[in-house]
Amino acid sequence: MDDVFAYLNSKDVSLARDEFGGRRSSMEEMPLDTAQKIARDSGADSLLYLTVDRPVTKWIRVVVSCFTSSGTLLWTVEADSGSSITGPITGGQGLRAALKTLHRRLGEHLGKEGLPLKAGVEQRGGGQGKTLAEQVRRE
Repeated sequence: MDDVFAYLNSKDVSLARDEFGGRRSSMEEMPLDTAQKIARDSGADSLLYLTVDRPVTKWIRVVVSCFTSSGTLLWTVEADSGSSITGPITGGQGLRAALKTLHRRLGEHLGKEGLPLKAGVEQRGGGQGKTLAEQVRRE
């Protein structure tokens, strides 16, 4: 999750913070409706809902779904490490491979609806507002 925040910050994405809890993410499994309520209460215009999974045939899989504040799905991107049999040899290599793919796929949405850029940063296709990113972890 830290890598995703670092990537979004490096690209000047406008991120909201849950003022009550002072958080941008949760390491515990969180139902989507709970994450959406937190996003609305924090004033975010959209929600990035990350699911980290450890499927049998891969080292890691990350699914990022972006929702409007009203709960409408805007887009979804997925990245994984490739096959644990023919892909990376170690979990660390698998994680790096998945994150590299995830960065590329998130990059396609920068400055657009769901990943708005901070004020004063050149927009690429609209997308004003703030995003609250939440993580759900599955093992």
